[in-house]
Amino acid sequence: MYAKGLRNPWRFSFDRGTGALWIGDVGQSRREEIDRLRPGRPPGANLGWNAYEGTLTYDSAAAAKLDKDRLVWPVEQYSHDVGESVTGGYVYRGAAIPACAASTSSAISSAGACGRRTALAHRGSG
Repeated sequence: MYAKGLRNPWRFSFDRGTGALWIGDVGQSRREEIDRLRPGRPPGANLGWNAYEGTLTYDSAAAAKLDKDRLVWPVEQYSHDVGESVTGGYVYRGAAIPACAASTSSAISSAGACGRRTALAHRGSG
């Protein structure tokens, strides 16, 4: 098992530039999240489900058993006011999409229920 603590990873892709694994993880009832696992990370990463939904506590008894410092937290999350379901997507570094051109890379995802496409500007490494 490479990673645990994902609820419903709808789509994932590898960043061709860095090797990072980007994951669109569909939430239960309050949060949708985008997760990233950096290249070279050893197997066994815990992304927090079913103790946490994004950074919100989902099950306080399960959360009490986890070491929060060892969890891999989402790089982005949003409520259902923004979108009902994260689809996931790809890292883009081109210039054809002006909204993405200013960042080092952008993770393109879709909030499926409302047909909205969004871009997460990412300026970190990995």
